[in-house]
Amino acid sequence: MDFDLWVRLAKMLPPRMIDKNLAYFRIHDLQKTSHMNTLRQKRELVTILTREHVHWTITTRIRMQKNWAALRGRLREIFLKLGIISPRDPGNLLGTSAGGKG
Repeated sequence: MDFDLWVRLAKMLPPRMIDKNLAYFRIHDLQKTSHMNTLRQKRELVTILTREHVHWTITTRIRMQKNWAALRGRLREIFLKLGIISPRDPGNLLGTSAGGKG
């Protein structure tokens, strides 16, 4: 789950996909991958990708994905506060997943 490690490993050998869960995690507000921390996570990812000289198109795609995830998360917070959606809503507003991934 260490993005920096995976980027370095991918530079040595191309990654291979396996159809098996090797780790499980839960989503909570204080973790790095929550919507609250999406922009901080974006800065860290871009720093790693730039340092490792990853092609600019990939870095730009990551930036756009994280910006979109931050916007979806913020809109969800606003809609919850206004009572437009319920906290029990599965979270598919604007493509937001139930686990808060994005």
